Amino acid sequence: TLLTLVEPYGDHDLTDSVIQNLTKGKSLLPLDLDRPKVHLKASAMHSMASVIAGVEEHKGSGSLNVAVLKDSYYESSSLFEKARNYQVSVLDGDRVQDNIEDAFSKPPAAPIDLFVCEFHHNISISRQSYHPENIAKQLKAMHQKGWLAEQCTIVIDTTINLDQSDEVRN
Repeated sequence: TLLTLVEPYGDHDLTDSVIQNLTKGKSLLPLDLDRPKVHLKASAMHSMASVIAGVEEHKGSGSLNVAVLKDSYYESSSLFEKARNYQVSVLDGDRVQDNIEDAFSKPPAAPIDLFVCEFHHNISISRQSYHPENIAKQLKAMHQKGWLAEQCTIVIDTTINLDQSDEVRN
């Protein structure tokens, strides 16, 4: 309320601050990307809903092929599993070895429009050992199989991570 009353920040200050944090020093973003868009949302689920709506709008259909990394943030995985219009495949990061096909509970419906994942899992009832997920390896393997849509959206939950981490940078 106090910030609203004294208005010390302008309309673009949040955007400028986030972009500066992502690009100062050793940039987290490839230099050839357009200027990022920054949006303030009420919650993680609202942000996810906005992403899903954008992917549906871009595809021109409410039927999405979605891959979700097992043990990802609980709300995102349950959200997709209950969606009737989506073909959902769960990728078990612990089973990704030489053959990405063996890591899916069922083969993904290609092309994958949306991949939801995270580098570091939150608390899990079934997980006894925690380690970083190799998202880059998983994406490269799915790409080599031709499973990713030409306009595939990747959502990486970085809640349990540092903004300047090597995982985010890579």
